[in-house]
Amino acid sequence: MADVKILDVTLRDGGYRNNFNFTEDQAQIVVAGLASAGVDLCEIGYCKGSFAPKGEHGLTSDVGAGFIEKIAQAANGRIELAVMVHPRNIATDDFAMLKEQGVSMIRVCLRRDQLDEGLVTLSLARDHGFSVSANVTHVTSQTPGSVLDTAVRAEGAGADIVCCADSNGHMLPADVDRLFSRLSSRLLVPLGFHAHNILSLALANAALNTSTRPYAAWAKGPAIFT
Repeated sequence: MADVKILDVTLRDGGYRNNFNFTEDQAQIVVAGLASAGVDLCEIGYCKGSFAPKGEHGLTSDVGAGFIEKIAQAANGRIELAVMVHPRNIATDDFAMLKEQGVSMIRVCLRRDQLDEGLVTLSLARDHGFSVSANVTHVTSQTPGSVLDTAVRAEGAGADIVCCADSNGHMLPADVDRLFSRLSSRLLVPLGFHAHNILSLALANAALNTSTRPYAAWAKGPAIFT
């Protein structure tokens, strides 16, 4: 299990519970606590909005320089910071700001129906010097071949890790094992899994290792491990 890393996404994915209305103080407490617990990375929010931005969405739906600066102070070099982006929302200047503020990882959402745009964004993030995670979304809404093709193309575009998201939350451990066995036979980069707990399967899947090699485990907040 030494190869497994944990990415906590409370401030980003947890935002769907409170419209991303975390306060700066709350965010700093979360980051400091995660750092003290030895968590590897903290995803602090979206840059330039979720897939469907809304007026009521708050602080962590669009992280800015001032917020990241305060979060970095709480992190104090003890935990890496990650930000998720949707390709249609982000611009080159945004990547420059995120890099200047010390964000180390960009997680790019890859939708199958917008794949070309996503791959361009992935390459752009890589060109700015970030560690880049390709977040392949809605994997159960696609054929296994389509998921594999997206993952292979993401690796070719420069992804440092390919993370598959069970956006619909109904993958059984056996389903995850089959998917990751297939992915690991074709990809050289590390793999990640992001489960949703809609049917209470996230905890079971978090404990799973594929038959070929461990895939990265990611912690999904609030209080759900994937």
